[in-house]
Amino acid sequence: MKKDSGKLTGILNAVKARRAILIVLAAFLLIGLISYWSYQKTMTKLLNNEILTGQNVNNVAADIAKEDVTDEPTHESTTEAPPATEPSNSMGFEMPLEGELTNGFSNGDLVKSETLGYWLTHDGVDIKAENGTAVLSAGEGVVEDVYDDPLWGTCVVIDHKNGVKSYYFGLNKDLDVSEGDEIVTGQKIGTVGETAEIESKLGAHLHFAMKQNDEWIDPVLYVNDN
Repeated sequence: MKKDSGKLTGILNAVKARRAILIVLAAFLLIGLISYWSYQKTMTKLLNNEILTGQNVNNVAADIAKEDVTDEPTHESTTEAPPATEPSNSMGFEMPLEGELTNGFSNGDLVKSETLGYWLTHDGVDIKAENGTAVLSAGEGVVEDVYDDPLWGTCVVIDHKNGVKSYYFGLNKDLDVSEGDEIVTGQKIGTVGETAEIESKLGAHLHFAMKQNDEWIDPVLYVNDN
């Protein structure tokens, strides 16, 4: 009887040990599934172009701060192409300053940020210039907004009517215009600065962008002789 009792005890102990192993494996599997779901959710935000959409950029950047994205994505861009009907430059748009165009409009494609190391869209153009260089209005309009962004620095938005707006990011804080001002083409609005933390490794430059009907467009297409 003692021998049979010992065998039974051994069997019970083996069953308990196996059950414990299965519980541990299930726990690891659950943790893996949760981690994968979190990763997929974060990447979905990135690919849906929630980065660089304005004031909410900090929230998305925080989501991906722990991810090491080093390989170029191979997905097809889901960003819509610029409007098929593009206005002619009858409004007389001009470049806001002279300088080397270091980074162009990505048209919804992802490019790797030199500063952040992330893959994201570049919805404007970068114009290299010395700190303090005058930045001029690209066209006639009304100053719609003036604000300081934690990543883009000091920003000015000009409404040119007809659904067209221009954006000037990374300016110095001593601006020459205020919200509500009516301005003309070539009027000074501020100076080139280094306030855009999101592009800090590029040095002093202006991030210049434009929208038509709330869609990012290539500003170079709207400028005379370019």
